[in-house]
Amino acid sequence: MGASASKVWVVVANASTARLFRGTDDGSNVVEFETLAHPAGRVAGRDLMTDGPGIAFRSTGMGWHTAGPETEVKQHELRSFATAIARRLDDARTHGDCRSIAVIAAPALLGELRARMNAPTGAMVGYTLDKNMVHAGARDLLAALPVRFLARA
Repeated sequence: MGASASKVWVVVANASTARLFRGTDDGSNVVEFETLAHPAGRVAGRDLMTDGPGIAFRSTGMGWHTAGPETEVKQHELRSFATAIARRLDDARTHGDCRSIAVIAAPALLGELRARMNAPTGAMVGYTLDKNMVHAGARDLLAALPVRFLARA
């Protein structure tokens, strides 16, 4: 992108897909420029698991316990994808590619993403919405954003 590219980004994500949009120079639209995929986020937890539960040593209390319920596997995959998205946003920040970020994400992912962003990148997030809009078009995304958000370039 040229020097006049908007520095306002909109991240729209769920457990398996993150779509990155950039606001247009005039602030009237968003244009998708990158997609991050995490296929494991679509797979049922039981399909990600091996043939049985593993075991783990309990750091508190006594002894060993079984580990690996479906929810733990899904949560691990959610954390993994949130970490990848946070790293991508931090990379954009450190290279000066964006100055302001809106995040529209499925509720569980939004919480994980917030937890994984470092402070400087998190400070660039000017708007969040806990809604899965990963399949929405530009018009619906614009309707979900505050009126003046894209004019922040």
